[in-house]
Amino acid sequence: MADTIYFELIAPDKRLLSADVSEAVLPGQEGDLSAQAGRGFLILKLRPGILTTRAKDGEKQFFLRGGFADVGPDKATVLAEFAIPLEDLTGAILADEIAQAEQSLDEAKDDARKISSWDRLERLQTLKARLAL
Repeated sequence: MADTIYFELIAPDKRLLSADVSEAVLPGQEGDLSAQAGRGFLILKLRPGILTTRAKDGEKQFFLRGGFADVGPDKATVLAEFAIPLEDLTGAILADEIAQAEQSLDEAKDDARKISSWDRLERLQTLKARLAL
């Protein structure tokens, strides 16, 4: 497949995807980013959201809690805090993620942690509404 990038999605417990893709849309902390062949080098902090890959054999989507991405011109690697295929995401899993975010917000000791926890909570609640789970 011409104009592809080698993409890996790695969760703490397993490698979820290793494939040549035409594009990987990453949920970056500052907004979505498309990793494609020829892109410059970039390290990106990820937010809770949906990661989408597009390849010759179709599209795959995953829910991410967050993590980091290392993107280059011919390879992109995502190290996720937690990741599962989107079709495996249930209302119960998302409710648990929201509960964890609420707990983090309640336990935050300084403004930076409060802002980060609030942002995570808001993104998860928006995702829940968008997916109608």
